Amino acid sequence: MWIMDCERKMLIDAKYFSINKIIGGGKAKKWAIHAYSQTSAAITLTGVICACFSDEDRAIAELEKVAAFAEENPGKVYKFSK
Repeated sequence: MWIMDCERKMLIDAKYFSINKIIGGGKAKKWAIHAYSQTSAAITLTGVICACFSDEDRAIAELEKVAAFAEENPGKVYKFSK
């Protein structure tokens, strides 16, 4: 699944996603969705931050949207909002 990050500076072929807590991110950026690719070594190891959220429930809700989009729109690009 192709993913464009929230800053619209990176487009990756994401195979895996995770929600991680950010330490020192401030109140608005406590949780992040990371995307990982099998095609790029750097992205496979570190991942790309796609979006940041103030609470874990919002991050989970957004990841559920990504999953629904992937099922309904194979081959299209998912763009995270800023």
